[in-house]
Amino acid sequence: MSKVRLNPTNSARPYIFFDSHSLNHCTWKTDWMINVSGRLARPVVFLAIDQFATRNNGLENDSRDERADGKPQKPDAPIRHALIYQTALKYAHQRDGCVKIFNAWEDRGSVKPGDVFIYAGPNSEKDSITLKDMADIEILSGREAIDLTKKTSKHVAN
Repeated sequence: MSKVRLNPTNSARPYIFFDSHSLNHCTWKTDWMINVSGRLARPVVFLAIDQFATRNNGLENDSRDERADGKPQKPDAPIRHALIYQTALKYAHQRDGCVKIFNAWEDRGSVKPGDVFIYAGPNSEKDSITLKDMADIEILSGREAIDLTKKTSKHVAN
C-alpha cells in the first residue's frame, strides 16, 4: 500500500511513497527510456563482449539461472560472473567510476572524454575504434585490462 504525505508547500499535491507491495502494481505510461547518462560516476568503464555463451546455450531453463526469489536473472547475468566483468569492476573502483555493459544503440551518446572502453572480440574492437574517433577515451582489450588490474592489485597489496 502506498503511503501519502501532503506536500508542505502545496497541500493539494501529495507526495506518494511506494513500498514493496504497491510497487508491483505500478506500470509505465510510456515506452521512453530514462536517460541516466548524466548521473553516472565518471569515468564510466564500458564493457563490450561480442558473444558470451550462457549455460546450456540458453536452450534450457536451468534452475541456477533464477534468483533466490524465483524470478529469472537478467540476460546479462552470466557476464557478471565472468573474469572480464570482475576486472572491469576493479578497474572502475580504482578510478572511482562505474561499469556499464555497452549497448551500441543506447550508449553512443553517453561516452565522454576520459571514459574507458574494454572490449572482447573483433566487433567490439571496431566499436572501440569508432568511439575513440568521437571522444578521447581509453581503450583496452579484455586481456590488457586483466593484466593491468593484476599488476595494480599486486602493487597495492605490497
